[in-house]
Amino acid sequence: MSSISLIAHQNGMRSTTALMTRRTPDIAQRLARWLSTSQEAHRNRRSHSEHHEDVYSADLPPMDEKEMALYKLYRPERLTPKERSTELMKMPRLNKGMAFSLYERQYLGLHGLLPPAFMTQEQQAYRVITKLREQPNDLARYIQLDGLQDRNEKLFYRVLCDHVKELMPIVYTPTVGL
Repeated sequence: MSSISLIAHQNGMRSTTALMTRRTPDIAQRLARWLSTSQEAHRNRRSHSEHHEDVYSADLPPMDEKEMALYKLYRPERLTPKERSTELMKMPRLNKGMAFSLYERQYLGLHGLLPPAFMTQEQQAYRVITKLREQPNDLARYIQLDGLQDRNEKLFYRVLCDHVKELMPIVYTPTVGL
């Protein structure tokens, strides 16, 4: 029994929804409304290729910045790859490195192929930029960034967007021409 279920049972409630509604009625109602509208929109969606607008952001209730940040952190992935195991790891567009959750690792057949630790994309970006700054020259930085792009595109563009002024002279043509 989960801790929320236990608290609900101790308070004489039959479900955890009653507990959530009693403690935070506004958030619970907004979440329930959002879930029902996003499920409706998902059912109405004919196919992924015919539907180009963002279903998740179109159906969201008004949120403040903190709630929006939490939504972006925990929103579901829009893509379930057909590839599994090593084929998925070889595709830089789908590879998230150590940012795969335990569930994703087990579902996608990655369990055992990655180190037994989890790192967010922010943590990975910090490690990459630290290693880049340790390189002796721009050519070594370019080679490291090129390797990152070949392995993990999401992380490559995250690092590049976060440090544009520092990295643009490296990925731009003059560094390669040296």
